[in-house]
Amino acid sequence: MNDGDKLNPKRTKPEKRFAAEARWLEPENPNGEIQSYTISLWTMDTGNVTKVTSIINKVISNQLSYRFEDLKPNATYYFEVRATTLVGEGPPSQVIQFKTFRSEPPMRLLLAERDSIYEADMDLKQIVRPIIKSLSPSLMDYNFAENRLYFVEDGNFLKCSKLIHNDDDGEIVRPLRNHQAVQSGQSGNYTILAHFQQSITSITMDWLGRRLYISTVDFFRNHSTVWCYTEETQSTTIVLTIAGKYINTMRIDPYRSMLIWTAQPIISKIPGRFNNQHQSTSFYMITAHRCRLAINGSVCDEQYIDYFQSPSRDRLCNC
Repeated sequence: MNDGDKLNPKRTKPEKRFAAEARWLEPENPNGEIQSYTISLWTMDTGNVTKVTSIINKVISNQLSYRFEDLKPNATYYFEVRATTLVGEGPPSQVIQFKTFRSEPPMRLLLAERDSIYEADMDLKQIVRPIIKSLSPSLMDYNFAENRLYFVEDGNFLKCSKLIHNDDDGEIVRPLRNHQAVQSGQSGNYTILAHFQQSITSITMDWLGRRLYISTVDFFRNHSTVWCYTEETQSTTIVLTIAGKYINTMRIDPYRSMLIWTAQPIISKIPGRFNNQHQSTSFYMITAHRCRLAINGSVCDEQYIDYFQSPSRDRLCNC
């Protein structure tokens, strides 16, 4: 290095490393109780496939997952696992090939409980970490690239929060539906994006177009409305109105900008008749009202009201 290089040093950027978690199932017919697993991770030279570089070859305890750290970006890895019993080591699994790059945001499973939103892991049947505390949260979606979680509170409020918090809350691990160990999440760290006069029935996020679609239902005017919230302008506009329909769910195909939804007729009462050998009985199909008391395990006292009221913090029941 000459004197000019010392006066003008080059700024080096640290190489970003990746992590991957491998999961597997127990063998179908093991010859005894499984004592441990042997995992293997390796790479191969693209120019010479016979040149194999072993990364990890180790014995772990009787567990069904393992996390690999400090993996190189844009690299191809190969993985296999085999079980060991008292009789000996069994045959290896199918070799799994994976690459360390992201083509789209990884999927996350969000779980809404009475007063909080959690990230859950259905493979391990565990709740991983709390995201935010919320009063009666319901519908949720997220934009991973923008680190934003969108959710509906009290049926009418559209709110936004961070999906991953910089001040690491620390992961929690507890079985699903174990209400005896409820963890506290981020409280009050959210933004109210919009308040709708009608109840929100579904939301879906277009993570490519950075647009959030919201559907609401108006039981008095007998129609549903699809709204679009744009992150750049922070504005909400009407996309379309569907007469006589109640939108149950919506999904967006971001690559084709196609909105897909399911709907059912908005009908308060449908007269019908049930016939059997002994008697003929009239019955009615009543449109289900979402009741916060019913969601929380209580019984609503106003079961026969034929009109719908918007949820409110001042009213225990929204029937």
